[in-house]
Amino acid sequence: MTAGSVDDRPDVRDMLVVHDAFRREYGMLPRLVRGVAPHDAARAEVLAAHYALLARFLHLHHHSEDLVLYPVLAQRVPDHPALVDRMEGEHRELSERLDAATRAVPRWAADPDPVATESLARLLSDVDAAVEGHLAHEEREVLPLCAERLSREEWDAVGAHSRSELRQEDAFTVLGMLLEDAAPQVGAGMLAAMPAQVSSMYAEHGAPAYAAYTATVRRTA
Repeated sequence: MTAGSVDDRPDVRDMLVVHDAFRREYGMLPRLVRGVAPHDAARAEVLAAHYALLARFLHLHHHSEDLVLYPVLAQRVPDHPALVDRMEGEHRELSERLDAATRAVPRWAADPDPVATESLARLLSDVDAAVEGHLAHEEREVLPLCAERLSREEWDAVGAHSRSELRQEDAFTVLGMLLEDAAPQVGAGMLAAMPAQVSSMYAEHGAPAYAAYTATVRRTA
């Protein structure tokens, strides 16, 4: 079955909200790491925990695409036989880079001396470049095809899978990341799609907690 009427086609702009969050957060990491004073293990641990959250978020996002999106898309785009293979290959490459950073971060956090700090910052810059390259590729080649050839139900299943796999303790922080740079009408739509109790809890508790979280993570002095 292919996507039917125009009304049944997905609005893939919600993926851009996720991509913008990844760009912002991974783009900040090298600078934040370089800002850690020599041997300031307490500050390094804050960034190590933040990195771990971002790594979980990106792995979860790509796992949902690999499991839910790409198998369906492969059936819909027989005229683009190598596209899904390329996307999955980029996921594997990114996973390897993330795994290398994940091994390096705890060693650095235990004693962030200047040499280890610069080494990790360069590693995170490589991760950021790979993230940016993949997201741009996906936006240029994959999202237009999803909008054209998938049904809304098929598209929505990707986000539903991601939400089902998200750790409860990460949920409001990730939501804050998504809402931070989202256009007001997009953010309002995201909150309106949630159960009223959840959106109310986010407004009352989650949003202030996210503001405090970002202030702690992004402190540079």
